[in-house]
Amino acid sequence: MRVSIYSTKAGLHWDRTFNETSTFASTFTPAGRYPSGCWVESSGRLRLKLAVSIVDGGWVWQPIGGRLGGIAFPVWLLPRTVASKCIDNGRYQFKVEVSLPLLGTLLSYGGKLALDSGT
Repeated sequence: MRVSIYSTKAGLHWDRTFNETSTFASTFTPAGRYPSGCWVESSGRLRLKLAVSIVDGGWVWQPIGGRLGGIAFPVWLLPRTVASKCIDNGRYQFKVEVSLPLLGTLLSYGGKLALDSGT
């Protein structure tokens, strides 16, 4: 798995590549301010609203809504997501797990990022 994270004026970009074949790219943009604000993760026509809780100095994402195109859907229709990020021994560490009731875990990934200077 390869994860590239970078920022532009449009937001914080996460590009994930699985098995060097499948790519999932999304952009995070802030909406409001902590603690009442949230982040919006956008990928194609999908928009997820994510609240943030601070736990042991790291972030834990909490889905609070979503839209597909112009259609809003309630939180109970969202896949169950456990996602977090923190700094561990000076390195950025993240974990993501997505599951569905009755089906279980659909996707799980995580790791510690290394700085790539672009050279």
